[in-house]
Amino acid sequence: MELNLNQTGPNTCPHHHLVEEDPTSWMGTLLAVREVNMIVTMQKLMEKPEWFRKVHDETVCAKWMSEVMSHVDDFSELMWEYCVAELRDKAKTLEETGIVAPIDVDSQVVYSDTAISESTRKDLNRAVASLENVPDKHKDWHPKTRERVLDLVHPSLFPLVYGRSRVLKKGTVGLEDCMSYCGKGEMVETPVKPFSGGWSDQFQWLPCDVEFQGEDEIKIVSYVNNLHPKEYPDIYRLVEKVIAKAVPLWDQVLSHTGGGPYEHNEWWRENMRVLHMPEPKSYAPREVPEEPPLDLRKEYADSGLQIIVKLANTYLSPNDPEWEGGSWHVEGLSNEHIVATAIYYFSNTNITPSHLKFRQNGSDESWFDMEYEQGDYAHLEKITGFINDQDNLVQSLGSVLCKEGRLLAFPNVLQHNRKLLALFLVDPHVRILSTSKVPPQQKHWWEKDLREKREGIEKLNTLPNELMEKVFEDVQDFPISMDEAKEIREALMEERGPIGESMIECEAQFFFCEH
Repeated sequence: MELNLNQTGPNTCPHHHLVEEDPTSWMGTLLAVREVNMIVTMQKLMEKPEWFRKVHDETVCAKWMSEVMSHVDDFSELMWEYCVAELRDKAKTLEETGIVAPIDVDSQVVYSDTAISESTRKDLNRAVASLENVPDKHKDWHPKTRERVLDLVHPSLFPLVYGRSRVLKKGTVGLEDCMSYCGKGEMVETPVKPFSGGWSDQFQWLPCDVEFQGEDEIKIVSYVNNLHPKEYPDIYRLVEKVIAKAVPLWDQVLSHTGGGPYEHNEWWRENMRVLHMPEPKSYAPREVPEEPPLDLRKEYADSGLQIIVKLANTYLSPNDPEWEGGSWHVEGLSNEHIVATAIYYFSNTNITPSHLKFRQNGSDESWFDMEYEQGDYAHLEKITGFINDQDNLVQSLGSVLCKEGRLLAFPNVLQHNRKLLALFLVDPHVRILSTSKVPPQQKHWWEKDLREKREGIEKLNTLPNELMEKVFEDVQDFPISMDEAKEIREALMEERGPIGESMIECEAQFFFCEH
């Protein structure tokens, strides 16, 4: 697969992600209030211990029904029967695959509590401690988080900088000897924006390249940006294990196409043409799609994948016990071509239950066929949950519990906020500049490498320590110092803030039609 050094990428991507040329290029079907209530109700029931076993117990289900009816407005018996049938189907899938979907509409969110072994979770905790236990002056608190979010590995630090970073046009940067490439290559040109909107002409997050090995293994073959391969080999091996387990979840969310337009449109014609509160039809398990599901391991066996890695910790204290989480966002910009995310929660210590919330941009086309009296907006608003002349058709899809040991995956069309390892999958159809082409840019890595090699370099070995330090100080252009990297991060975040807001708050208004 040819690498696109111009970084413009294709105009259309095989997999949907929100931040494309047109921010409304992907929209989920807007759901009726009752549909959303059913989704959220099932999510809450799936948080109960051993729900997958208890859902087959009629006595327990009767108790759950009583709880739901007393706490959720306008919840009918038919809605409850549908929820129980779907939960039983989910329980069957969970037993067969170890994976379950708490959100299953036009897009799907899935998780597994058994994919990652307890021994791997504990090993990751121990390995990451070496990143956490550093002097306070070296701790990298994420900007604007009141020292609540500690960045251990973050793609916004030392990103690709157009017009500054160096790129190899021939050959690749090795993993073990990556420092020998520092300073090599040609300066990457600033790309021509292929379109307005969610594109940066200043920065790009750098993924690492990974290869498939054996039946179910992954090998990282280029350095993870901001994670030194020689200093943290244990973390590399553990991240490889998590990526390997994330691949089947990505297969599922990227293969998912929802219930199908025919099925949904039939339901609308039966339930929504005349103005009344819709009832669900009988639940039927999803039909097996005609096309085989995506198999990343098989389809990209030769080219491998590109993954952007992030490690971050959230810290709370008795004096500041709450953290509201991040803002609504999708991951990255069009430069990164991120199509799916996987998050592994490897430690939740002394933290009350927290959730990752999801919402989607929606299309109101399904509402156009409803029959109602002209100007009768009150009933419409009750059914749809949207008011006439409402901006920004964004609909909540509920939330998923951030449980210790849980591996969660979702496509990059759903907006979300929330000690975790995050993996961002670059569209496998697109090859972007990665650490296999961009040598390390970290000045502190370069300095340490030179100090370790000093005795083997005659000219350096004869220099007094004072002159050696002077040499390091006088290097201004490249590599990049930590102080300058943080300034670059601030500029990156400042640039992405308005772009992200424009993508999320895309211009779409909801109007009830006059007739």
